[in-house]
Formats: sequence, structure tokens, C-alpha cells
Amino acid sequence: MWKYVNTKFILPPSCEKWVIQTARDAWKRFKGKVKRGHFVPYDNLEDMFKNRPLQVAKCQFIKLCLYWSHPTIQALSNTNKQHKSQQKFPHRMGPINFGRVRAAMNDFQSRQASGETEEEAFKSVFGKEQPNRVRCYGRAITQSDLKRYAEISAIKEHHEEEVQSLKGELGDVKEEVHGLRAMVKLLLQRSEPRMTQEEIEAMLKNLQHSPVDANSGHGSTHPPNINMDKSEEDNEDQE
Repeated sequence: MWKYVNTKFILPPSCEKWVIQTARDAWKRFKGKVKRGHFVPYDNLEDMFKNRPLQVAKCQFIKLCLYWSHPTIQALSNTNKQHKSQQKFPHRMGPINFGRVRAAMNDFQSRQASGETEEEAFKSVFGKEQPNRVRCYGRAITQSDLKRYAEISAIKEHHEEEVQSLKGELGDVKEEVHGLRAMVKLLLQRSEPRMTQEEIEAMLKNLQHSPVDANSGHGSTHPPNINMDKSEEDNEDQE
């Protein structure tokens, strides 16, 4: 089955167990559907063979009908039907009956009342985990899968925290830029009272999209030589 599935799909080797279990359950459900639609409604094998499902080969359907018609299988089927009709709640515990489940739950609650934690009480009642199986997580889930999922969740959480932190820092920077922009507009209004708001906005946009080149003659980064200016003024006064 695994080799056949690999001819149709590209799957890693870790999926083999899941594929086998899924195929087994699907085959079991399909047999039940075939039995309800093409075996139970008819009383003899001839009618069954005439109304066989087209997706099932004739030789395989004959084997199924002969198997279902066997007296031992018929008796077992009737017993199972009788038991199922008496059930009030669907049973999904496999070979463990409701009596054992109730006893385990009572033991679990009494252990919790005596001071044990949920994990300790659970292990005491149900025992340790079986290899390559984790309770309450379905099939094909192992301890290594849970560890990998936990690591992935931690990475995602850390990434989300970093994104939120960067968003907060970006908001602070935007507020600072907005404050500086308002200050520059105020200075321009005081220095150039004749400039309108539209002209000021246009100037700020031009400055934003064309930054000042440090190597050009505009906007020199060197501080003015105050001492030199003062000495020149003194020389002019002396003359």
C-alpha cells in the first residue's frame, strides 16, 4: 500500500504510519457501505451478484458476500447489532468499556482531591505514554511532533513580539517627525510671514524628497568661525 501511494503522491517516510491507518479506516468504512447497499437488502447470492457495485471487482465482491453469509459471521453480526441497539451513548474507547472509564475517572478525581496535580493523577491512573503515541492527540502524533510544534509556536510568538516592538518604535519616530515638521513650519512662518501654507508644504515636500548633499555648497556642516568674524570687525573699527 505504501509503495502504491508513493507512485501517486510525494510523501516523506514519516507519513507511512498515517497512510496505512487512514487507508485501513477508509477500507473499513467502504466495506460497511457496500454491505448496507448491496448485501443486506437481498436474500440470495444471485440478486447480490446482479446488483454488485461497479467499483468493486466481481471476484472480490463474491468473496465478501460469501464471508458475510457464513453462519459464524452472521451470528457475530446479530450480536453486535443487538448490543448497539441497547447503547445510549456512542462508545469511542476501543476495548475499554464504560465501567472501566467510570472507575478511572473516580480514581482520577480522588487523587486530585488528595493533592496530586492533574499531570501526576493522569499518569497514575492511565500509566505512562506508549512509544510513538500521545494520548488525546489522535493518531500519528508523537512526542517529537509536539516538541516541534512547541518550538514553532515559540518562534512565531517571539517574531510577533518583535513586530509589535518595531511597530511601536515606528510610531514614536512618526510622532517625532510630525513634531519636527510642525516646528519647521512655525519657524518658516515667523521668518517668512508672506509665505502661504501651500508654499510651506511644497517646500517641505521638496526638502523631504531631495535631501541636502553634504559635499555641495548648500547647507555646510562646518560651524561658522566666530573669532575670525570678530577680528575683522575690530580691524574695521580701528581704521
